[in-house]
Amino acid sequence: MSYDIHPDFRVGMGVPINAVTLALGPFLPRLAAWVTPPAPGFTYQSSRITSFDGAQIPVEIAVADGAPTTVGDGAPSLLYFHGGAFFIGGAPQNKNMAYTIAAAAQCKAVYVDYRLSGKYPFPHGVEDCYAALKWVHAHADELGIDAQRVVVYGESAGGALAAVVSQMARDRGEVQVHAQMLIYPVTDCSASTKSARIFTDTPIWRAAANEKMWQVYLRDSRPPYSPYAAPILAKSLHGLPPAYVETAEFDPLRDEGIAYAHRLQADGVDVTLVETKRTVHGYDMIKNNEIVQQSRAQRIAFLRDILGDSFGET
Repeated sequence: MSYDIHPDFRVGMGVPINAVTLALGPFLPRLAAWVTPPAPGFTYQSSRITSFDGAQIPVEIAVADGAPTTVGDGAPSLLYFHGGAFFIGGAPQNKNMAYTIAAAAQCKAVYVDYRLSGKYPFPHGVEDCYAALKWVHAHADELGIDAQRVVVYGESAGGALAAVVSQMARDRGEVQVHAQMLIYPVTDCSASTKSARIFTDTPIWRAAANEKMWQVYLRDSRPPYSPYAAPILAKSLHGLPPAYVETAEFDPLRDEGIAYAHRLQADGVDVTLVETKRTVHGYDMIKNNEIVQQSRAQRIAFLRDILGDSFGET
């Protein structure tokens, strides 16, 4: 099929989901890091958090050089959950994008290296991410973070995790999420939308891989599935924090992202919906592109607006 995709985004078929790639998923980002090193201009700190079952989960705190770093700063934070179909570790390009966006909005960034579905299916990954939210709240003073201004951010599968962590925070009443940023998010395990059916030959992400992703992630679960697996299954989205939802035009996930945004709006949540054009899933890994630069600016603008301007302009 022929698509009006920007030439910069015609970059291949992506990674198939099979026994080999499931085994390699945790290691693929290390290979990518040879090409894409960590973003310069940041100070990095590593730590570990304890998840729901006692597992120790690595996290990384990134603070832009020159930003406030002492205890008691009260800086907002961007809690980042990477994409990768639940089974691939965080791509360095996406991590660098998240860190750059956080820095532009004068946030401290916290990256969560949650457990992957190749070995740990649902609910391990999402519970790891919720544990990270609780950890940020519990250690806000020593991290120099304002616990009232924690924004969850994720792309693709990470978008599902950010949406679900927002639901968990509402339902469990232990901690708060200030806002949620869902970048071409996974939301619907049925894979039944029009875009999930027709985009069988798009770059990066295709219908067959989308279905396989859910089979792997939910292999220990049976219908009816938990809304903490697929966020669009929630009976109500009322009371969730404001959301930024961004979709890509030629992406199997396009329609479910739009549907989730509309569900949020219908339940009274303030939503900024950005439907990018001539784009594909993962398009923002091509950083020197005018569409990507515009999307980056829109994400930063949302963050600055939702967080206020306590730290001034960058």
